[in-house]
Amino acid sequence: MRHQAGIFINTFRLRVLGLPVCHALPHAFDYFEDEVRSAEGFFAVLASLGQTSLFRTHEVPRVRAVLRTIGAINGD
Repeated sequence: MRHQAGIFINTFRLRVLGLPVCHALPHAFDYFEDEVRSAEGFFAVLASLGQTSLFRTHEVPRVRAVLRTIGAINGD
């Protein structure tokens, strides 16, 4: 998970290619255990900081709320 978090943060380096960048947000069961559904929101923040364009998630309402809260997406 540490490696994947680093990849998310450094996504901005791929932006120079001029294409959208998509990341699948992990569950990270080893770290989040019973709160595994919260993991995708956590990783969405890291991916957002790295300027990810598309987020692949199973927790759409949760991730959307997190991204709206940090201002990464429009609330419309």
